[in-house]
Amino acid sequence: MRVHVTSRRGKFDVTADGHGMTGRAGTALLAETADTLGTGALSEVAGGCRRWVVHDPGKVLRDLIVTLADGGDALRHMGVLAGQPTLFGTVASAATANRTVVALAGHAAAVGMLDAARKAARQVAWRNGAAPPVVGAALDGERPDLG
Repeated sequence: MRVHVTSRRGKFDVTADGHGMTGRAGTALLAETADTLGTGALSEVAGGCRRWVVHDPGKVLRDLIVTLADGGDALRHMGVLAGQPTLFGTVASAATANRTVVALAGHAAAVGMLDAARKAARQVAWRNGAAPPVVGAALDGERPDLG
C-alpha cells in the first residue's frame, strides 16, 4: 500500500458569530469524531484489498459514511464534502469511491474485518463517555434502570 496525503483538513472552531458560516459544521464534527475513533482501523482493513496510490482507503470509507449520514444516497453526493476542503480535506472522486467499494466487496474477509473495526471504534467511544445511558451504566458496573 502506498498512499500520498494530498492535503490535510484544517482545524476549525464551531461558533455562533456568523463568520465563515457553513451548513456542514455538524457533518465535519462527525468526520472529526470518526478520525478520532478509528479511521485508521478502516485504512488497515481496506488497505489489503487492492493497491492504493493517492487516497487513503480508510478516509474514502469515512467520507462515504459521512456522506450517508449527511443524507447522500449516491457516490456522486461525496461532491458535497469535496466542495469544502477546509472541513473535509481532499475527497476522492465517485470513481475512486466505487473502486474502493468494489475492492472491499471482492475481499472475502473484509466484511468481518470492517465489523471488528466498527466494534473497536464503538468501544473507544463508549469508554470515553459516548455510550447510551443504559450501556454507560453497565460499563460503570451499575445495574441499568430499564424502566
